[in-house]
Amino acid sequence: MTKSINIVTIGIISLLIAVAAASAQSSLKTDSGSSALIPVKVNVVISEYDGAKEVSVLPYTLSAFASQSKGRFRSSLRMGLNVPITYGSNQITYKGVGTNIDCDVSPIEGGSFEVHVSLQRSSVYPPSSSEAKATLQLSTLSRESAIIATNDPVFGQFNATFDAVLRDGQTKESTIATDPVSGHVIKVDVTLHLVKE
Repeated sequence: MTKSINIVTIGIISLLIAVAAASAQSSLKTDSGSSALIPVKVNVVISEYDGAKEVSVLPYTLSAFASQSKGRFRSSLRMGLNVPITYGSNQITYKGVGTNIDCDVSPIEGGSFEVHVSLQRSSVYPPSSSEAKATLQLSTLSRESAIIATNDPVFGQFNATFDAVLRDGQTKESTIATDPVSGHVIKVDVTLHLVKE
């Protein structure tokens, strides 16, 4: 009798474990039936052009999980250096210069993915360069301009936030901007790749 009760108890426990496992697995499914955590790679390429001539290409790759939970599986990349700046009586401070990228990926219907990218890129113009003494446009309405003439470094800043809907292997040009000092055109391309297991 005790042996029969033990067998029944083990059977009930096994059934409860199976139901719990099935429930957990179904909770990790999206409406399209794919896993809620899909491993992807997001390539962000920042290209700089002087007219038609490509003068620099900065590629970055972020590993991420595509998830319905926005922000929960955000991928971040920080790449740069600290530039020393002298002021006062030989006092030194440091300013960070480089690239910061934050990325979220969400699966949507039809096998596509919504890719959200936040990008910050800072650069430094040495005081000895001719670009540091270039004419800057201060107002597009009044066309006023000023001359940068300083012995200190000049720091540039480029910030962009954008969304793109991409399929596996697809690339989209998301942002185009012109550097106000050098006149170079900056382009940002984003590519998504599914990670094959």
